[in-house]
Amino acid sequence: MILNRTIAPDFQAIDKFIITQAKTYELSNGIAIHTLDAGSQPVLRMECIIKAGTSREKSEEKMTSYFTLKMLNEGTENHSAQQINEFFDGFGAFLEFSHGVENINLSVYCLSKHL
Repeated sequence: MILNRTIAPDFQAIDKFIITQAKTYELSNGIAIHTLDAGSQPVLRMECIIKAGTSREKSEEKMTSYFTLKMLNEGTENHSAQQINEFFDGFGAFLEFSHGVENINLSVYCLSKHL
């Protein structure tokens, strides 16, 4: 059956809408960890949110947080970009970076079985 997109679907009120509450833990160094238990999933996303967006930079430091974030995937003093990528590839994982006004985000996606 092909959908006729010229006809809007019937309106329905939502009876019950449940939002899963996050559990918050604090590490000994003061960093807050928020977790959501969505049941057993084969894939996990871990996201580090760092207060370092463009609104937190001085005028002479503009875009420093952006370029620092982008350079994380280019290697470190001890590991080349290829070594970093091969490490994550070995676990079926990958990194994703995003930059905003208030924060920068580093997300790691991996298979749950490797945790």
